[in-house]
Amino acid sequence: GPSSLASDFSRARRQQEVIEALKDRALAQDMSIADRASTYWKLVQNFIDNIDTNIGFEDILAGLSHLEKASKDPIKVVLDPNFGGINKFIVTDSSSGAYYIKPKDPTYAKIHDELDNIWENAELYKESPGILVINRGKTYLPTNHPVKLAEKEIPFTSFFNYKNEFNKADFVGVKIVDFTDGQMPETLKMLKNEIPGSEVADYIDLGLTRSKDEEDFVILVGLTISVTPSTKLTTQ
Repeated sequence: GPSSLASDFSRARRQQEVIEALKDRALAQDMSIADRASTYWKLVQNFIDNIDTNIGFEDILAGLSHLEKASKDPIKVVLDPNFGGINKFIVTDSSSGAYYIKPKDPTYAKIHDELDNIWENAELYKESPGILVINRGKTYLPTNHPVKLAEKEIPFTSFFNYKNEFNKADFVGVKIVDFTDGQMPETLKMLKNEIPGSEVADYIDLGLTRSKDEEDFVILVGLTISVTPSTKLTTQ
């Protein structure tokens, strides 16, 4: 995040990373539920002076009984000014002398809506792809171009950038290039659905490499077929 968030928020994120690593290591151990519950209970006792909790041994045992059904890759959401894009839903305020964060919408309704959106599109949120559009057609893309429309429909992208390479297209239509080799299937599925007539192309066959931004997908835009009043087909 920006330098204004470099202290408290950075420390909180580092603490989360440590807790996440401890959790992953603990869950990876080959132990019975009873032994695992006993181990976790000892951990709780070690930190009891620093945490406020009413959890009991039976609670830990009950929770562990559902361990096999639990997702090993849960959704992680941090409600800070980076949530949904810097200062989109949550902002910082130091006007009173104290530094704190607050929602842009005092009713919290927009934050609730975004959390609902994340829940409904969990796999897309986990993927959070970086997308680069390379326009090799003859002109700038109009606002009603399928790619422009798709940008508005695809949530949770880490970035959606555009680059113009005019008059370099040797094909008609749109090609989707997947640099993840299938590791982001939900994003690929949505791109194909939102860009009618698009085709998936191999980056090796096209001679494409990732830019310095390390995008996950490239949307390669070629020539566009249009019908003139004289009914002759032309390309743009």
